[in-house]
Amino acid sequence: MKKILATIIFTLTINAVLSGCTITGRTPATDERVTVNVTESPFYADNTGETLVTNPLQQAIDYVNAQGGGVVYFPAGIYRTTTLHLRSNVTLYISEHALIQASGVQADWMGNRDPVIRSDNVGNIGIVGSGTIDGGQTAFLAPDDGVTWPRPTYIEGNRPHMILRLVESYNILVEGLTLRNSVTWTVHFDDCDWVVARHLTIRNPVHRVAEWTDGIDINGCRNVLIEYVDIETGDDAICIKNINMAHPRTPRRPSYNIIVRNSVVASNCNALKIGTETYGDISNVLFYNIRVRNHTSTDPRNRPALGAMVVQSIDGAEVRDVTFRNIIVEDVDTPLFITVMDRTTNVPDSGFGSVRNVTFENITVYRSTRASQFTTELGGYIHNVTLKNVNIRNYETRRNHWDQHRPANNRYPDPNRFGRMPAYGLFAIDTIGVIFKGENTFVDAGNSGRPTFDISPHYVSVNFCEDRQ
Repeated sequence: MKKILATIIFTLTINAVLSGCTITGRTPATDERVTVNVTESPFYADNTGETLVTNPLQQAIDYVNAQGGGVVYFPAGIYRTTTLHLRSNVTLYISEHALIQASGVQADWMGNRDPVIRSDNVGNIGIVGSGTIDGGQTAFLAPDDGVTWPRPTYIEGNRPHMILRLVESYNILVEGLTLRNSVTWTVHFDDCDWVVARHLTIRNPVHRVAEWTDGIDINGCRNVLIEYVDIETGDDAICIKNINMAHPRTPRRPSYNIIVRNSVVASNCNALKIGTETYGDISNVLFYNIRVRNHTSTDPRNRPALGAMVVQSIDGAEVRDVTFRNIIVEDVDTPLFITVMDRTTNVPDSGFGSVRNVTFENITVYRSTRASQFTTELGGYIHNVTLKNVNIRNYETRRNHWDQHRPANNRYPDPNRFGRMPAYGLFAIDTIGVIFKGENTFVDAGNSGRPTFDISPHYVSVNFCEDRQ
């Protein structure tokens, strides 16, 4: 087994001056590390896709780990597998024209809802290259007549779950790959530190074909950079959460220093989101230089995103210091959505959390069909929201019969669930400090005849430009 000079997986220093935070990745020195080809001796993994190759692939991963670390190389071909467990100091290199295919044979999945690749309490890991990982979704979809809704999304019994689930791990690089057809969340970073995901392409069908197919979920993580990703999915595109998935009552560590930048996303649900699960605090988050576009599917059930920029505290957390900067939205239901609720789904005594210090800067929304909303369940408050150079065109035409627009306990807080607002630009309630800076333009393109704002009880205005056609 030869040794080659391998690239160490976590070689990054982020000096994020735009967000006011610095994230510095700890970089091991480059050295000679083992590289193995999974199709060669002693592993001989079949790359035709005809046979299940989980065992030889796992043996290659374990061998490289036992040698002190290195690269597991996948040459061109199809590798049919169930769950692979990534070990410390191991990089999976998936070459161009190599496909890791989640097995579509239900009997192969001994455990229900297992990811295609998983890590647990490991460090210095990578999943890189220019190849593809397919989550096997199409083999497990329930019959779909294209009309009936709701319907079971998947057939009963064992099946794969996420494509990547990396748990309590650190110094992580995921780069260059195409990830497609996930059964549920595509990439889940769960209580991880020092994470980089970049130059990824994620493709999943529309929401009415397959639910729960989030693009990237960042759960309870610290020091994360997501950049140059192209996501098209049915559920939330990029979602920041804080929950112990198995034990929601467990106290959570704070999550902080998360940057998402230089990307394009498409979603039928929420494009850029903090929430819904917010059992632990989340702070210092920057979304920067991102375009939100429509899903390209021709399925007639396709729709624009429900929310473009969403910030929530639903389960008792403090969510603060969040910035959306240089965001372009082509089409959306609700452009800006902030909400605070006291949800009792898992922790009945969690109480109200809060949302503080949210900035929307240099925002352009070409088309929306519902007003932006800063809204709380009775007893909750939002503090200090700044709009600077925000430009939104609203094509909603409804003029009266306004719905109940205050969230109700335990109602899922998507922005389309609270009816039509009494203003076409912004509805805000129990928001202490709505600050306008620069030039903000709201256009009643649907000629609804409503006022621009309905804001109470606390309102601060600085340098506001109300409405320019």
